[in-house]
This record gives sequence, C-alpha cells and structure tokens, in this order.
Amino acid sequence: MIRHIMAILATASVARAEQFLYLPLAETRVITCDFCCPNYPIPNVCHNAIDYRAAGGTPVFAAAAGSVTRVDNSHPAGFRRRGGFGNHVRIRHSNGYLTIYAHLAPDSIRVEEDSDVTPGQQIALSDTSGFSRGPHLHFEVRDPDGVRVNPYGDPPDYAGGCGANPLWATCPPQPWSPAFADNDSDGYTVAEGDCLDSGETPEGVPASVINPDADEVCNYTDDDCDGQTDEGFPGLLTPCTVGVGACQNTGVYVCTADFMSTACSSVPFPSSPETCDGVDNDCDGATDEGLLNACGVCGSAPVEVCDELDNDCDGGVDEGFTITCGSAAIACVAGVLIECGCCDGVDNDVDGFIDQDDSDCHEFWCTIATFGAPAARDYHTAVWTGSAMVVWGGAGQDSRLNTGSRYDSETDSWSRTSTVGAPAARYLHTAVWTGSAMVVWGGRDGWGEDGLLNTGSRYDPETDSWSPVSTVGAPAARYLHTAVWTGSAMVVWGGSDEDGPLNTGGRYTPP
Repeated sequence: MIRHIMAILATASVARAEQFLYLPLAETRVITCDFCCPNYPIPNVCHNAIDYRAAGGTPVFAAAAGSVTRVDNSHPAGFRRRGGFGNHVRIRHSNGYLTIYAHLAPDSIRVEEDSDVTPGQQIALSDTSGFSRGPHLHFEVRDPDGVRVNPYGDPPDYAGGCGANPLWATCPPQPWSPAFADNDSDGYTVAEGDCLDSGETPEGVPASVINPDADEVCNYTDDDCDGQTDEGFPGLLTPCTVGVGACQNTGVYVCTADFMSTACSSVPFPSSPETCDGVDNDCDGATDEGLLNACGVCGSAPVEVCDELDNDCDGGVDEGFTITCGSAAIACVAGVLIECGCCDGVDNDVDGFIDQDDSDCHEFWCTIATFGAPAARDYHTAVWTGSAMVVWGGAGQDSRLNTGSRYDSETDSWSRTSTVGAPAARYLHTAVWTGSAMVVWGGRDGWGEDGLLNTGSRYDPETDSWSPVSTVGAPAARYLHTAVWTGSAMVVWGGSDEDGPLNTGGRYTPP
C-alpha cells in the first residue's frame, strides 16, 4: 500500500508537450475533483487526475488522436472498493503521452486494443464502475515517463480554463471540432479564420498558402481569407480588345504569370495581304483598297443572271438567256428562271428542285426506259413498293406469264423478278402491296372451269424470293375480282367463275 501511495506522489516536474488535448466530453462540465482535490477519499494524497460530473450514459470522446493500448470492460456498474479504474480505456498518443478514461459503463466501450482513434471519436459511455461513488468521468494524463500531469497547467487555473503550460489545445478547453484541425499545416485552423484548410482551389492554389496572414495576389482566390477575391486588381475578368481590322481580337483581363498584375487574355490575329472581301485584311485601317471593280464591288464584275437587272454592268439586261420554253431546258421569263426540261434529271433553273419536284413542272409526261423491261402483256398487275413498281403475270401474245420486273423510277431502270418458286402463270388476277411484300392471288391460267385459280404467292423484293400463300380456307377460284390491303390483311371479294359473278370473298393475313 505504501509503494502504491509513493507511486501516486511521484509527480516530479518534467518538460511538458505542446498543447494537444481536447475535452473528453461534448461540453464543458463541472469538475467534481481536480488534480489535488480536498475531498479525494485517500487522505493526504493528490488525486492526480480530473473528475468531471457526467450522468450515466454520457458519451466519452478521445481527447486526441492515438492508439488504444488497453481496454478493460470486465466490471459491473456500482461501487467496488477494490475496483480501481473499473471499466476504462487507455490511449497512447504520438508524443508519448497517455490518457486514461475510467469508471465507464459496462459494455459501452466502442474501441479495441491496438486500434487507432481520432480526436473527438466516441470511445464509451460514462458510469460509476470500479472504485467510484457516483457517475462521473475520471480523466487522467501521463507523460512519456509515466508521470501523472495536470492538463490545466502547473500551477493550474481551473476557473479561467488554463494555467501555466497547459496541455489543452484551446483555452478555455473545448471539445474536439473539425474547425480545430490544421490539415494544411500552415499554422491556422478554420477556427482561427483559415478559409481553406485542405486540398486546393479550382485554380490549383494549395490550401497551405491560404490563411488570414497571406498576401493577396492575382490568382482568382481569396488568399488572405477576408471574403474578397483579388482585391487591388480592378478590371479583372472584364472585356478587353487588341488589334484593328482582321487582326482585332477580344478577350478578358486575366492575372499575369507572376500573379502581380493583369493583362488581356488575347493577342492580335496575324495580318494577311489585302483581299477584296470587305475586311481590312492587312490591318492598316483601310478596307479593299484598290480592289473594287467597275460595278463598285469586289473582284471581277458579277455574272449576268436572270433577274431583270444589268448584273455584269455592261448595259444589257438578262442577255444570254432563252426567253421562252422551246427546245431549251431553261428560260428566263420576267426575271425568273423557268424549268423547261422536266424529264432530264437536271436542276436546270438551279432552284434546288429537279424535274417533277420543281413547281414549274406541274403537269407533264416523261417516257420510261424499255431496256430490260418485261415482255409485252396485258391483264397483268402492278404494285408500288414505295421505291419501285413491280409488274407481274398477265397474258402474252400466245401464253400466260409468270414473269415480271421491278421498275426503279429514280434510276429509270428495270430488273427482273425471280421465277424460282413463283406462282403458276396467270392473268386477270389481283396483287396488293403489304408494306414488305406483293401478294398475288386468283385469276386464270386458261379458259374453262379448270382454268380458274384460288392460289397465290408472296414476293419479297428485298430478297427477290417467293413464298406460297396458304389455300386452307381460301375463297373459291375466280378471276376479275378485287383485292385491297387493310394494313394487316388482304381482303378479296367478288369476281366471276364459270357460272357468273360472285358475291363472296375472303380475308388473308400473311405470317
């Protein structure tokens, strides 16, 4: 017992660390027993720690960053004469100091041995475990030699918050706040007015050079944290102009590379030899000097056009143009070009429209190519696919036909349809276009009852291929009937068979 008391009394004066501790509770608390309080239960012995009033369940925080060296969570709540610290946590800090947080609530400790903690991190809840007569926090500080020291200084000043050489990071002591961090190591915290304590500005200025004691320079940043940016550099980021004529350029006033002044962000464009374009190319203050023609415009005299004006300045109006449509493909009538050639694939009047697309060609015929056209026939069918006409079937001079061709009006050309898988030759049949295929159905392949057909096929122009149409449920064979496409089905109606006209029909839906 004597040895234990002697150890407690060993509080020899030693060199103290820089101020680094924050209150271990969330707010300033009443000190119920200071470093040498008179009501300490062991007579004539200094307490050598600080007891703060704290109701059971009050959060307890790490007073500084460090590593947990011991966790004791084995004590129940309530007073035990031989319970000592009861449930407690010990944290070793980077400067060698040790802090102890004692009499904690059972099962409230949130940290483990050998784990690292940050300042202000909650480590437990207060209570009255161990040698304790009521809920409070026992906070103890030991220097690197294990000597207990008073964080309030020596001598302490509990009323003012700090005595001589205290260990508190702030005076009076306060709980940890991110505002107390000097993350950029420039000697200023956010609490001391540092307006950027980590990272860098969008302009790339590091936080370490921004603080209340910095000189304001031209860098688009509030260097001295006074709420103003680049004060002393009037006109910064306002418009500026350099050069004349084609050399003129615009920009804004920006900070110079030495951060000490401003300059226009642009330089004059380079000059070039003067050309006739209404611009002062050589940047001498004059425009198109010596380059205007007889008409008073740049370059050569304009070419005569059809507009009832003397464009080329030669005294004549619209000379060189045909006056009326005849054998010519273009004419100039009352100052307007007229498209005369409506079937030549040329934009004769240069108005952006060709042949049938030109309003001048509002009613006309054009012959189509016969090269590659199918054999002569009648009683055939034709459908329009959206890009081509498909002609198929019919009767030739001496036979029925199952041949056909596709006509492309854009290229004025024919291409034959495949006969592989094509339906039987026929005439007086019908054909509809579904949007992707031509459906051929019915008709005759000769005279007599056996010459009537109720068969058909689908033709796909994309693949130049045929597919048979189902005959299951198909209407009776017929010719001279009608067929339409509804958008989803072909409807066949009427026509004739060997007995006369019919009033029946059918609806066919392709796959």
